[in-house]
Amino acid sequence: MTAGSSNCMTSLVEAVVALLTITEAYRDLRSQHEIIMAPRETTTNTDEPQLMRADRTDLVHGRE
Repeated sequence: MTAGSSNCMTSLVEAVVALLTITEAYRDLRSQHEIIMAPRETTTNTDEPQLMRADRTDLVHGRE
């Protein structure tokens, strides 16, 4: 193997590791988002207004 191809292989390995790291971080963020955005259990009382998804997010983060 020449020095050039070794350097190319190292760069390729670094790129794959970076991509895997980004993918793992994305999955973690997405799972957190799904926990926050999980739908509420529905009630049988139709008089109670159902909160919209954005409203629930605001409530979780303490915004009114």
